[in-house]
Amino acid sequence: MPREVLEEARNALMGHMERDFKRKLKEDLDMEAEQLPPTQRTYIGYSSNMPPFEVEASQGFDVKGLASSFAGFYNEAAGLPFPVDLIDSAVSLPRGCMTALTEEVEARLVEDSSIEDKSAI
Repeated sequence: MPREVLEEARNALMGHMERDFKRKLKEDLDMEAEQLPPTQRTYIGYSSNMPPFEVEASQGFDVKGLASSFAGFYNEAAGLPFPVDLIDSAVSLPRGCMTALTEEVEARLVEDSSIEDKSAI
């Protein structure tokens, strides 16, 4: 596909995403996008055996202070505080979901007549 076509599709998708986000923000929180507070990203690790996890909160919020209250109350296997670990384990994609997506993408690529060499698919 020509670069211009891909860029145009990306811009259309981003515009749709922005309109949808603003609509949901207004419906769910009765808020305009301009009212959102600036955020900061912090990485916290409770165990040297596990990678740190990411916390995003309003700028100025004492994330490290909050995290210190969970220092003795975390899942050593996951490296996450138990409340976050419970949410993380409860919110997941159904088994096979990514396989179905991969198969759909592959099928569309195989059908694409502009791709001559299908061996890479």
